[in-house]
Amino acid sequence: IAILLHPWSRVGGNAHDPVLLSFLSSFIRRDYHVITYNSRGVGNSSGSPTWTGFGEAEDLQKVVSLALQEIEEVEEIVLLGYSYGSLAVSMHPARPSALFSAANLARNRHVSPKLRIRHVLLSYPQGVLWLLSFFHSKRYDEALKELINSPGADVLVLYGEHDQFTKKEKYTTWANGLLDMTPIPNPKLQIEVVPEADHFWRSKSSTIRAARAIVENWL
Repeated sequence: IAILLHPWSRVGGNAHDPVLLSFLSSFIRRDYHVITYNSRGVGNSSGSPTWTGFGEAEDLQKVVSLALQEIEEVEEIVLLGYSYGSLAVSMHPARPSALFSAANLARNRHVSPKLRIRHVLLSYPQGVLWLLSFFHSKRYDEALKELINSPGADVLVLYGEHDQFTKKEKYTTWANGLLDMTPIPNPKLQIEVVPEADHFWRSKSSTIRAARAIVENWL
């Protein structure tokens, strides 16, 4: 299963985001069941967007649980979040046991005992995290640290060199900090920077192709 999460709904983000949809073929060609959905308050989704993003993170866990009830023999789930969507992805646990009790895992015929959950953080909005989380940046910092240090975690961090919301120097410092807080070495944390790419992946058509190639190689 691959679940793709869109950018901030308060500035128009929705499940039809062109950057997000550009990754569809990468998963479909590899026989993933692909799920995209409008977050709360977008399109026909009920409710209202939260200011902290915590509600959207809880919604993602519910989507994962529902998908596992409907799709059989799931051995892998890839969560790909773009921009604001990467915040919810970063808060999702890497271990299935964090979602289900051992008894429930054993009873659920749809869930393979080999199930693993992998994470892609595309254009993680580090430079404006304080704004998007309504000054709850620390909660996301702690969640990301817990994620990349979880047994079985497999995380790809991917961003553009010329992101409009996070300066290159800030991204570099942040990325180095992630590497410093992980077990040494940690081959399951991969950080990639695409030259000439911006936050919207529109500066050159080659940049989104480069991003897709990185994700496909990681898969």
